[in-house]
Amino acid sequence: MQIVSNVIARLIVRELNLTAESWPQLTKNTRQTSNSIHQQNYMPLSQFNTLLNNALDISGDLALGLKFGRHADALAVGEAGAISLSAPNLHQCLRSLMAFSRLTSDYMLYETVVGDALKIRCREQIYLEPAIRRIQHEVFVLIIQNTVELIIGRPFVEGSYLFAYDKPDYFDQYAEHFNSPCFFNQALSGVNVPHHLGDSPSPFYDLNQWETGRNQFIKLTQEFNAADQKLYSHHVLTILRSHTLPMPTFSSVAQTLTLSERTLSRRLAEEDTTFRKLLNTVTNEWANHYLSETKYSIDAIAAQLGYQDAANFRRAYRQLNNCTPNAYRTQYTDSDNSL
Repeated sequence: MQIVSNVIARLIVRELNLTAESWPQLTKNTRQTSNSIHQQNYMPLSQFNTLLNNALDISGDLALGLKFGRHADALAVGEAGAISLSAPNLHQCLRSLMAFSRLTSDYMLYETVVGDALKIRCREQIYLEPAIRRIQHEVFVLIIQNTVELIIGRPFVEGSYLFAYDKPDYFDQYAEHFNSPCFFNQALSGVNVPHHLGDSPSPFYDLNQWETGRNQFIKLTQEFNAADQKLYSHHVLTILRSHTLPMPTFSSVAQTLTLSERTLSRRLAEEDTTFRKLLNTVTNEWANHYLSETKYSIDAIAAQLGYQDAANFRRAYRQLNNCTPNAYRTQYTDSDNSL
C-alpha cells in the first residue's frame, strides 16, 4: 500500500504554523482537509507528495524536511512505530520497525545489511522528485536517530548516516540536526548502529502490547503476502542480517516471529524458499563482508563462519559465487583501487 502516516503531515502543519487562509494552499490538488489530516491515520502517497511540494512552496525553505523531521521518531510511522517502541530492546525495536513499516509503505524498501554494525538501508521503488526524495530520506534517517535516542536516553553520536544524494545547498544545517557523521553520494541511504547498543533496554517495553501488536502484524503479513511480497522471507532475512555471528537457530527465529517451526517452514515453502537457503544467503554475505572489509586470512574467515575445514568453505563459496574467495577479494580490491 502506498500510504503515509498523517503524523508526518501534522508535523509539517505544525512547522508551517498555518493560518486558516493558508490551508487551501497546502492542500491544493489533494483531497485532504484540516479535518482529514488531524482525524485520519493515513493518506495516499501521491497526495502526501503533492502536499509536501505545496509545503515547500509555502515555506520557501529547502531544509523543511530537517525542520519538521527533527520531531519525528518511531511514532511518526503510525501503529507499527508504537508497537516497535514497546519492544524489549533497541535491536528488536528497530528490526520490527523496518519489517512492519513495509505493510504501509511498500514503495520504500527497507533492508538490513550484515557487518560490524546494525546497518539499516532504504531505497524507494518508485520515482520521486529529487526534492521530495531528499526530504523523505532525511526524515527516514531522523526517525531512526530519534528512535535510538529515545531508547538510549542521550544523543546518538557513535553511529554514521548515509545519504544517496549529493550534499544539499543547506548542508551546513545538517550538523544542527544529525548527531553522528554524515556521508553523501552513497549507494543507499541509511543508518549504522553499533551492535553493542542493540541490547539497550527500552523504557517503553510493554509485554502485553508487544506480543499483541506483533501477533496482529503477523496476521497482516499473511494477508499482505497474498500479493507475493514474500514478507516471511524478508522477516527471516532481517533477523539473520541484524545478528552478529554465530547465526541464530531456526528455532529461535521461529520463536521471534511467534510461529511454530512447522508453520514457519510452511510459510517459507509457500514463498519457494527454506530457512537453510536464507541462512546460506546471509552466511555468504558475511563471507563477502570479511573478504572485502577485513584482512582476515581465508582460513580465519572460514573459522568465523563456523567451518571446521577451510576447504569446505572454499568449496561452498565457489558454488555460490562462481569464483574462489581469493578471486573475489582480488576483484573487489582492484575495483576499489580504480575508484
